[in-house]
Amino acid sequence: MSSIESNGDMAPPVKSWSDLNVKRKRIEATYDRTPFGEALIRAVAGKLGEGKSAGLRDHHQDYCGHGLFFTGKYVLALVEDGRAETVLKEWENEADFVAYFAAQSDYSCSGAERTRTARFSEPMTLG
Repeated sequence: MSSIESNGDMAPPVKSWSDLNVKRKRIEATYDRTPFGEALIRAVAGKLGEGKSAGLRDHHQDYCGHGLFFTGKYVLALVEDGRAETVLKEWENEADFVAYFAAQSDYSCSGAERTRTARFSEPMTLG
């Protein structure tokens, strides 16, 4: 099989930055831009705040992405080995946490908005 053929299960390899950008834009176009909304985020905040949850995060060896935790504050953090390692943003109370995340969407949390300061792939600086 040549390097430009697909085996049916895998996409053909990316040959250039231009190809990669086209592929990225196709993927990003599928992200839902509908805000999460207050009801969903209040439910998430409630579960986190109960203290029964170890947080909303992936758990495996090495880098796991981003996670949400409650430590007396609502926390967005980078997760390593299933643990919150680097705090990106904190909210002192549920109302502020809900207000922030209710306005977010799959798209805004993906890092696809290159002009936004707040992407989940880098430390957040929005107040």
